[in-house]
Amino acid sequence: MPLRVKKTQKRRLVTPTKDTKVVEVIKRCNCSNETFVSKKLRKLTPQKSPYSFDLLAQIGRLRFDEHRQVSDIRRHFSKSGISIPDTTAQRLCKRFLKYFTVVHLESTPQIKEKIEQNGGYVLQIDGTQNHGRGTIMLLKDSISGIRLFSERVVSEKADYIKPILEDIRDLYGQPLAVIRDMGKGIAKAVDNVFEGTVVIICHFHFLRALGNRLFKYYHDKFRKNVDKTGVKGKLKELRRNAKTRLKTVRDPFAAEILNELVGILDDVLTSSGEGLGYPFDLGKLRFYERCLKAEKRVEKLVERCINAWNRVAIAYDVHGVLKRLHKSSYTLAKYAEILQEREVWFKKARQALRWKNGPIPLSTKVRWDDRQLKAARKGIDTFLEEISLNQREELAFKGKRSHLLRAFGTIEQMFIENREKLLAPNVEVQTPRGKRVIKLERTNNGAEQDFRSIRRHGRRLKGNKDVEELIQKEGVGLLLLLNMEIEEYVKMVYGSWDVMGKMFAEVKKGSLAAADKIFDGPNR
Repeated sequence: MPLRVKKTQKRRLVTPTKDTKVVEVIKRCNCSNETFVSKKLRKLTPQKSPYSFDLLAQIGRLRFDEHRQVSDIRRHFSKSGISIPDTTAQRLCKRFLKYFTVVHLESTPQIKEKIEQNGGYVLQIDGTQNHGRGTIMLLKDSISGIRLFSERVVSEKADYIKPILEDIRDLYGQPLAVIRDMGKGIAKAVDNVFEGTVVIICHFHFLRALGNRLFKYYHDKFRKNVDKTGVKGKLKELRRNAKTRLKTVRDPFAAEILNELVGILDDVLTSSGEGLGYPFDLGKLRFYERCLKAEKRVEKLVERCINAWNRVAIAYDVHGVLKRLHKSSYTLAKYAEILQEREVWFKKARQALRWKNGPIPLSTKVRWDDRQLKAARKGIDTFLEEISLNQREELAFKGKRSHLLRAFGTIEQMFIENREKLLAPNVEVQTPRGKRVIKLERTNNGAEQDFRSIRRHGRRLKGNKDVEELIQKEGVGLLLLLNMEIEEYVKMVYGSWDVMGKMFAEVKKGSLAAADKIFDGPNR
């Protein structure tokens, strides 16, 4: 029987170019009493929303590709006569991330086909967390660079990570290898779900764990003792005073002394290091060492003042403050010496792993061929032999440097326990084009860089470093959105940014519900 008109209603429709009213005719079947809405309109906007999918895609691109503020987005559309309140624009940004995640989930068949063309995938798994706010897990294929999945969990305990790994295994099969950090929860979950798979421990995380074990006890005590002296704060204050005095001083001798003094204090207070943080950069120890060198330089300035019978008070004050460090307590110098001795062996451990790639920085993708792997094994064996030799030599001291013996034991234990996972062999795979050897990455830096990338996005939006709340709310979608940097992914899933709105219109209700659960947090 023909459908009858149930009602006619006017609806607002907002597209990237206009804000208009449309008429929707809702019909009803007399037999079944079923209601039929406009299919054409449903393909233009989400249910119960006047804002079109094309507008949603454009807002998402402005927000996440160009890092625009909400107010900038509102002004951008107001030029076309389209009024979008700030709160609505914010809500649409989150909706964009949800729809993008849904399209990613529904694109599993295409991603799987790509993985099969590559002969398999190498799974990188890592998490980022802010204490008390949960952990965002990222699972990434290091061959194609595609972020396969992301989810927020309570913590990195095996019970929370195992279901995610099982989902990945069911979707994409067993990985060729897994690259992970030193976390016990991730290690347990990986061994349980991917039994028999090659596992590589990220060299960066391994070295960070080794450095932490070598330095933590003494570094914590050393740092507290240095802070207790209050030297750094006092030196900053004296540098400000010296710069202020320079502006008004007329005596050429005093001006010369103050200039040199400011230069010395700049050298002391300027942080140095590789930018990798503790334990690769022992900032407090470097500050202590700079202070000891500066003390001798300032002492010469004071001597010049004495010889010239011209007292520049600030130089005397700086000298007095610097003397606090080595005269405050014997233990400070003792802890510094222990840290310096252990740092020598930590650097040797880095050299044993670096081979031709230099010390393991976060930005380097370390891949070894079979020849380099063989050389790396030889390098580690040589290093362990050196450790054993020095252990025997230290025993001759009869415990005078027992801390070094403990350090040697820690280094030896960690290298022996993890040697096979640090130097796991490359894998040979069969692809449609024939056999190929995949040189496995030796660091988890791909995932770490993604975490840095989304935090950098947050800082650009907020203008400060307080981005953890934003990362917890949007991090899951932001990590997956990084796939849009991969040209192959864009072509495979969307074709181009321009058809993103059309793809959003075709998602399924079940997929939307699944995305809601992922975004809601630890609730599978």
